[in-house]
Amino acid sequence: MAQLGGVGFAWRLALVAAAVLLACVHQASGAKGALSASAFDYETCFACELTWRQVHVSVPLNPSAEDVNAAFDEFCANPVPVFEASCRDMAAQRWKMVDDYLAGKSFNSICENAQVCWKGLMLSGA
Repeated sequence: MAQLGGVGFAWRLALVAAAVLLACVHQASGAKGALSASAFDYETCFACELTWRQVHVSVPLNPSAEDVNAAFDEFCANPVPVFEASCRDMAAQRWKMVDDYLAGKSFNSICENAQVCWKGLMLSGA
């Protein structure tokens, strides 16, 4: 699978638009926590999930902590402006998130444990 870190600006902008659209759908569905979530909360949570999905496809089988950290750094090295704050927040607690990833926790759990997301905010069950 191609890495998202090298895709063009238009593709990344489309991902941001998807996050905003998902936020609107999620909020309209009345999902738990939706009423207290802002657009920034959804963007941050979406960025976290997207980052860890990309890390997952970028690391080798049985990765080391350094492999996971390097994949995280590669993805967050040049984020689109809307993801800058998310990458900065995640970078501050990267090793906790790396440990969660290596422990086999779901993307939801990784982001929730880092308090970047909370239960009910992410749409995926992964």
